[in-house]
Amino acid sequence: MLRTDVSPDDTYNLVLTGGSFTIENNINYLTPEELGVVNGPLANITGARSVSGSMTCYLDNDQAASKSGELFADLVSDTATIRNVFDLGLNIGGVATGTPRLVFDLPTAHVEIPTINVEDLLTLEINFHGQVSAGDVDNTNEARIIYKA
Repeated sequence: MLRTDVSPDDTYNLVLTGGSFTIENNINYLTPEELGVVNGPLANITGARSVSGSMTCYLDNDQAASKSGELFADLVSDTATIRNVFDLGLNIGGVATGTPRLVFDLPTAHVEIPTINVEDLLTLEINFHGQVSAGDVDNTNEARIIYKA
């Protein structure tokens, strides 16, 4: 994960233990209201697309090695940024060349301040949202899904 709204750019490498990834098209169906008739949809309206998810990783106390401790410290200490921008890449199956893997690439993701879970282990839950580049809603580049065989 590369943070691009700070200078110089900062990179964080996290080993994930869990998470989710959701893409919603927000399609609404228009259905006439008629008494005594089985209502069937006439048409649909596509709403705003939403790309979001969460990731869970172990929390470490190292604030200098670009791991989860540094990410948490940087996000908590940044009180001036309203919308942070991360080049977020989730590599499921590793990053080694020649191994099958799935990559979720969100070039302009917004990352929320992580939540610390203290149940059995100290973990961070980090929520993220895919955003279009340059704030232009006509762009459709919130996320790319790449399968590498």
